[in-house]
Amino acid sequence: MAGDSTAMSAAAIRGRELFMSTRAKCFDCHFSPDFTGDEFRNIGLYDGSAALNDAGRFAITGDSLDLGRFRVPGLRNVGATAPYMHNGMFRTLREVIDYYAQPHLSVINPINIDTLLQKPLDLSNAEKSDLETFLHALTDDRFRQP
Repeated sequence: MAGDSTAMSAAAIRGRELFMSTRAKCFDCHFSPDFTGDEFRNIGLYDGSAALNDAGRFAITGDSLDLGRFRVPGLRNVGATAPYMHNGMFRTLREVIDYYAQPHLSVINPINIDTLLQKPLDLSNAEKSDLETFLHALTDDRFRQP
């Protein structure tokens, strides 16, 4: 971000470009210097079933528009913060990326899912790998596990 062209690998740079693109849509929610907008979004992990029954912000506001909405987390040091999501259902960043690429494969009938996620992203395996590499580049080396 500071203009050092050697700070990231070629794969991380490709991943950053994809992250910022309108095709992958990551930057629509994860913007600002810490890669969050401090907004509440529903990424489709609420369907009212026994497994996915955390109604999120709705429990506080009582507003049906908030069903399944959670605060968008910042992504700085994301490589050191597993498991992922409000319920810890994803162990790796690749699992998160796979979910975002096709959320309806994991949750068949999400309630109130954000319009940004209503269509599959159709990312190739190489693009997913580049995106994962970029996300790991957001983690300070001091926080990495040996």
